[in-house]
Amino acid sequence: MFSRSTARVKMRQRDGSYFLLNSDTGIKKKKGIPKRWILMILGFFGFFNVYAMRVNLSVAMVAMVKQPIVHETFNSSSVACIELIKPIKKTDRLAHMPVSTGDFDWNTSTQSVILGSFFYGYVLTQLPGGNISEKYGAKWLFGIGVLITSVFTIITPFAAWWGVYPLIIVRIIEGLGEGVTFPAMSALLGRWAPKMERSLITAITNSGATIGSVVSFGLSGLICDTIGWPSVFYIFGIIGVIWTVFWLWLVYETPESHPSISEEEIAEIRQGRDDKVWQRSATPWKSIFSSRYVWALTVTHFGLSWGFYTFLTELPTYLARILHFDIRR
Repeated sequence: MFSRSTARVKMRQRDGSYFLLNSDTGIKKKKGIPKRWILMILGFFGFFNVYAMRVNLSVAMVAMVKQPIVHETFNSSSVACIELIKPIKKTDRLAHMPVSTGDFDWNTSTQSVILGSFFYGYVLTQLPGGNISEKYGAKWLFGIGVLITSVFTIITPFAAWWGVYPLIIVRIIEGLGEGVTFPAMSALLGRWAPKMERSLITAITNSGATIGSVVSFGLSGLICDTIGWPSVFYIFGIIGVIWTVFWLWLVYETPESHPSISEEEIAEIRQGRDDKVWQRSATPWKSIFSSRYVWALTVTHFGLSWGFYTFLTELPTYLARILHFDIRR
């Protein structure tokens, strides 16, 4: 449905000046879901999918590599009590475990390098992502970042069949693409989220990363067991490509550039937004690096990320090899 607004709103800006928002312009506007919610929903599923694509290799690795990898090791008591205790071999315990007929004979070191290679690219685009967003547009940067991750996720099986090094390169490129997503989304939410809703919209949008990881862990194992490990990469990659189409179609860089947004929503977003923050100024590097609060947050986040990404990357392999969980679980 369409409606015509005749309200005349007086808005106060941060610098104390006022502007009149006259909506009696004869322009028809749609009523429906707020455009900022569309950004929030698509942002949620964008993070959902990139994190699903990030962790699916960790689960697929269990099915890709021939199992079990046997190491002839004895317990420590075998030396001290050699005459009293018979050494316990891992081969005795693994003899009754089902053997996975994977396609690759990668040892544990090779697998760890492959799983960790994603972060080589990821760390490189974290800092420049913000500046690139300002120069070329956060909407396009976020969309292209997800698209790059999706396309290279689709070709991951072909890279794996080609060799270890092509697979590592593909994972690094995926990391480069995904590394810009959080800086780009922060720039978009700064322009779209009203002051009173900013925390809620940001929390819902970013929660897609955590939920995507959880869903991908369970769903990837089921896919590997039923239709094969390559399908994990094809399914999530194709979903990412489809998502990109909707993102580029429905999301706009700023509220003012949206062709069908209501003037009431623009007024709501602009209220409390300081447009001066978008003026480029010198970065106070000295103040940043000398702030104890910055270092406290940095150390805390470093520890959190270390534990979180270690579990995110290595947990499926640990559960399969050490605890002998079935991949479907």
